[in-house]
Amino acid sequence: MHTTHPIPAELAALIPAAWQTGQRTTDDGMCMYYTRTGGDKTPLLLVHGHMMSGLTWLRVAQALAADYDVIMPDLRGHGRSGDATTGYSMDLLAADLLALIHGLGLAKPLVIGHSNGAEAVLTLAASEPGLFARVVLEEPPFNPPPAPDAPGYSEWYQGWVTRMQAMQAEADFSTQMAQVRVMGGPWVAAWDDADFIPYADAQARFRLGVNDLLAGHRPRTADPDLLKSVTAPVLLMTGQPTGETDAIPGMIAALPDGTHQHFDGAGHMIHATQLAAFVAAVRAFFAT
Repeated sequence: MHTTHPIPAELAALIPAAWQTGQRTTDDGMCMYYTRTGGDKTPLLLVHGHMMSGLTWLRVAQALAADYDVIMPDLRGHGRSGDATTGYSMDLLAADLLALIHGLGLAKPLVIGHSNGAEAVLTLAASEPGLFARVVLEEPPFNPPPAPDAPGYSEWYQGWVTRMQAMQAEADFSTQMAQVRVMGGPWVAAWDDADFIPYADAQARFRLGVNDLLAGHRPRTADPDLLKSVTAPVLLMTGQPTGETDAIPGMIAALPDGTHQHFDGAGHMIHATQLAAFVAAVRAFFAT
């Protein structure tokens, strides 16, 4: 298991004592860490996005734990899970999630995926029809990462890497949080501490090499053949201006049972910026 430092006290204080932690080994030997709320309830898998961790779902899990057994894995190269030494792709992430589902004996779980985690969920739902009871995709990627030769990108990215390396080298978590807050700027300024503290911890643990392994990846949200294979009902949630992509209508049309809900002004992290509305939408979708 990858560990850079113990769970900081600021984060440990937010985690309910009754929650469980565990590890499972993926098909290629990577150790996958997860947090689980537990109980004899319908299983609900929460799959985090790029540079996040399972615990960045903290407030969502707290809001849903009374009715669901919420499982929050750390994807490879993220959080406390193993490094992405054998590669990093949506197919690998999907295989990791499938190994976790089988390892924990989860029958027809519900699932919510955010950002790249949503794309991994989409990939798994297409390759394993009938695996999930219902699927929520929160802000999946519609556009590929910037090309390395895009004007100004290389200079910006190298500066970002330098700042991330300096932050990750800090031994004091309060100092790391201050640096993450500066780097996050307006994006994190209004977040609740229960969102920001897990986010800062995830930033401190993120393996920067994952970005190199993602180079050239093209999102699958516009792949009609893949979308047509997803048999579970799907709720697509968006929070950024929908005018930025014309892929949404095509995506909903290609899904056998897909609906779209937009959260005006929520941005990329709907579950942080509009938690109550996010949870209400999830509950309503799961109840239908």
